[in-house]
Amino acid sequence: MGVYGPSAISGYVYDPGDGNYFVGHRRWILYPQSKNLGTGDIPPSPGYAPANALWVFDTANMWGPRPDTREAYIAWPPPGYVPYQVVYPRWSFAYDDADFSGATVTMSKNGSPLSLTVNTVVDGFGENTLVWEPNDTFSSAPSVDVAYQVTINNVVIDGSPQSFTYVVTMIDPGS
Repeated sequence: MGVYGPSAISGYVYDPGDGNYFVGHRRWILYPQSKNLGTGDIPPSPGYAPANALWVFDTANMWGPRPDTREAYIAWPPPGYVPYQVVYPRWSFAYDDADFSGATVTMSKNGSPLSLTVNTVVDGFGENTLVWEPNDTFSSAPSVDVAYQVTINNVVIDGSPQSFTYVVTMIDPGS
């Protein structure tokens, strides 16, 4: 409620608010098996607030085999160059059937350690996902590219603990 059009999809990926700490909307939008998604809008009109509805349950493909993706995981923001406008306060890392109960996350910003808070793991929305909130500000354009290194340790996959490291480079596409 209160948002429609392209900003509604951005809002789902942002997933703000206390009740969205596990980023369920984002997880369904980025779920690799989804091929058919739908969205509908009601723009503002007298007596009615704008609204958006999102349909993600593509029953023809949703429970099928996981397709190949660039990485074996789905991260937001993803590794590589990312415009600052879509680097949100909650970061996430999803891996199909992973056990994140003992996982840890560390981050650095241009080589300096960055503190963060790991949110409670909630499975059952798309792929299993770890969500954390770095103690940094992402709302303004950086004057130079900012490299965030993310390391996630003790992700249990098929009974074996694994580690992942990747770099997100936040950029200002207007510069």
